[in-house]
Amino acid sequence: MAIALGVKAVEASHKVLFVTLETMIIRLKRAYIENRIERQIQQLVPKVLIIDEMGYLPMNHDEAGLFFRLLSGRYEKASTIITSNKSFVD
Repeated sequence: MAIALGVKAVEASHKVLFVTLETMIIRLKRAYIENRIERQIQQLVPKVLIIDEMGYLPMNHDEAGLFFRLLSGRYEKASTIITSNKSFVD
């Protein structure tokens, strides 16, 4: 369903990025280490951001903080879709 929404967004001429959570965290950590986290977050503002595999690998406290910064930077500006194979209980 997330991919179908992304395709529809592209068809409507919106920018869409599909990425796994692991890849996103690696990008954010690298940007943080290189002291360019704000610029990286600003670059991750396509109209629709689809983050796949939430909950597949655990996040430590620092990674969760970077992920929160990404989401709060997108808040009320663009759509974010997060997919997971985990149940709500997990």
